[in-house]
Amino acid sequence: MMFQMNLLLLGLNAAEELSYLNNESQKLVYSAIKYYECTPSIMQSRQIRKLSNEDKLTYDEVEKIFKEPKGNQQEQIKFNKKRI
Repeated sequence: MMFQMNLLLLGLNAAEELSYLNNESQKLVYSAIKYYECTPSIMQSRQIRKLSNEDKLTYDEVEKIFKEPKGNQQEQIKFNKKRI
């Protein structure tokens, strides 16, 4: 990859998806990572890669993807059956 990232923070699968991007696309993603101070999930990385392959990746698209809630960050409610 053009820029070095801590694979423990990014995740190996997400890093692999982003490694296939061209230099320009990697710069866009890196800028968004620095700005939002977060890393994309594997699903977000796949969306970014797909857009890049279709030559449709722009900073606005990356920003839109980064603003989407990640699956593991959605609020969950759990109930204890014994207490109900």
